[in-house]
Amino acid sequence: MRAIHDSETAARVLGIRAHQARRLHHIGGLCFDCRLLSRAVQRLYHAGRGRFPALDRARRHGRAGRNGIDRGLFTGGLGFHTGAERLGCTVVPISGGATERQVTLLNDFGAQILCCTPSYALNIAEIAEQMGADLRRLPVRCGVFGAEPWSDAMRRDLEMRLGLKAVDIYGLSEIIGPGVACECHVEQHGLHGWEDHFLFEVIDPHSLQPLPAGEAGELVITTLTKQAMPMIRYRTRDITRLSDEPCACGRTHRRIMRITGRDDDMVIVRGVNVYPLQVEAVLVGFPGIRSRDRGDDP
Repeated sequence: MRAIHDSETAARVLGIRAHQARRLHHIGGLCFDCRLLSRAVQRLYHAGRGRFPALDRARRHGRAGRNGIDRGLFTGGLGFHTGAERLGCTVVPISGGATERQVTLLNDFGAQILCCTPSYALNIAEIAEQMGADLRRLPVRCGVFGAEPWSDAMRRDLEMRLGLKAVDIYGLSEIIGPGVACECHVEQHGLHGWEDHFLFEVIDPHSLQPLPAGEAGELVITTLTKQAMPMIRYRTRDITRLSDEPCACGRTHRRIMRITGRDDDMVIVRGVNVYPLQVEAVLVGFPGIRSRDRGDDP
């Protein structure tokens, strides 16, 4: 791999001059894109303001939000962090692992928002039960979960065991990271995509032809305002459908419906298309079976 410290190579790899880069993740780190990332994630948190008292109280009173997303070259942790700070929340940047300590800090700091992967949230719930701690009695009322596919069955399990409202988010490092789209707490049915920054399409993964709203296919995203490493019709490989139907929360953005799988992990069983997420939706209801996350304790 060639170094990108010279302007010619930086312009070819990132689409910008070397002196314009402020931070490098899996995507280019132009300062404008760092602001775009924090603004997009701020909207993610803001999706519940006005009708979701926990988020509004956290914003007004500087209450804590616990960020369990890893940092480093991955954009997730820093994206969640800067977005919450931009909204006016206090952030506990604990990342993953040391789950017993995480349960203790949730109690000590009175965090009202929990950000992590859904499978790690389940791990927190299990460790808390082993510690004799009832997380449902804590101030945490909003769970912002993403970075991996999860089912409605897992959502119901999380909401029951943690006593919060669980919302889904969507993002890709190649596009910007977290903050591409987010569910609202009202319907929890489809993720509102920020169409002033991204153009969303669904295509047939075989013919590559665009599909009308409502039909399932591969999600394709074009960045509209990103300067470092802009993407034109980037194939996500995620299978979903788009909805133009009005949402009860009042937002008019196109909604990305729940990801059902990827076009590179589908298997055909007796002529039926089956995705691993569909299998998980069935298995998660059985005692002793749950998802594992890389942030889990060994």
